[in-house]
Amino acid sequence: MKTERIQKNLRYFGVIGALLLATALLYFTWECAKPYADLKDQVFRLHILANSDGVEDQQLKLAVRDDILPAAKEMFTQIDLQAFPGETTAMKTAAAARTMIAQLSDAAQQSVYAHGSTQTAAVMVAYEKFPVKQYADLTMPAGYYWCLKIVLGSGQGKNWWCVLYPPLCISPASAKESFDEAQLELLNQPEKYQFRLAILDWFERWKQHHK
Repeated sequence: MKTERIQKNLRYFGVIGALLLATALLYFTWECAKPYADLKDQVFRLHILANSDGVEDQQLKLAVRDDILPAAKEMFTQIDLQAFPGETTAMKTAAAARTMIAQLSDAAQQSVYAHGSTQTAAVMVAYEKFPVKQYADLTMPAGYYWCLKIVLGSGQGKNWWCVLYPPLCISPASAKESFDEAQLELLNQPEKYQFRLAILDWFERWKQHHK
């Protein structure tokens, strides 16, 4: 009887301890959850996939990047995002980008031709996983983001990633003005939030897997 009581008490305290640990972990993670979510809701990214890892294909990828960035920036500065559907800035930007797919596709394809290639340039709006990326002194955390995706040829080569809106690709200094204090702390001190961001990233991947 005494042994059973001890085992019962151990199980009880084990459950209590697990609940306390889970509560502490949630509280610990929540500190950066809101700026992380706000950040993801605010940015619209760019993802370009090269045809292959060959030197010429990689050079073409960068050439298309250099041509598409100013073209996309000009298109986005001429529209009113509030006129498009979506609960967040990222979703509104994605909706706006969908209306410009024809122009963006033409710009990307013309860039390919201008650099002596006959590869196709497929342009689309996507919601996909991005790795951690650094832009000047800002580090964008990994996670799922809305983006403009450009696939050159077979798209089997190395990727190029950036932030199209706000324009971190072109002007990191001016783009900083689009972020609040909490978001800038997250972008400037990623090592401080590394463990918590890893938990949030795991949860986001779990949500995507179970959709």
